[in-house]
Amino acid sequence: MILNTPIQPSVYIIISREDLRQLLADTVFEELQKFTPQLQVALSEDKKQYLTRKETAALLQISLVTLHNWNKTEKLVPEKIGRRSLYARKTIEQVLSGSKS
Repeated sequence: MILNTPIQPSVYIIISREDLRQLLADTVFEELQKFTPQLQVALSEDKKQYLTRKETAALLQISLVTLHNWNKTEKLVPEKIGRRSLYARKTIEQVLSGSKS
C-alpha cells in the first residue's frame, strides 16, 4: 500500500541559545496567561467556601456535640446544600470574630 502524502521540505532555522530561551519564556508566559482565571479559581477553591461538620468543629476547636448545640441555639446555623448541611466559611469567621471580642 502506497500513501499519497506530499513530502514537505525541511526548513532549518539558526537561532542563538539566548534567543531560543527568550522565545520559550515568552511562549510559556503567553500560555500561562490563558490559564490565569482558572488558576485564581483553583486557588480560591483551596480556601473552601463551605465546610463539613467535622471541618467546622476542627476549625473552631469544639466537639461535634457543641456544634450541634450551636445549631439548635442558632449561634451557627448550617446551610442546606442538596442533602448536606454545610457551614459557610464567612459565617464561621463571623462567629470567630464575635467570640474573640
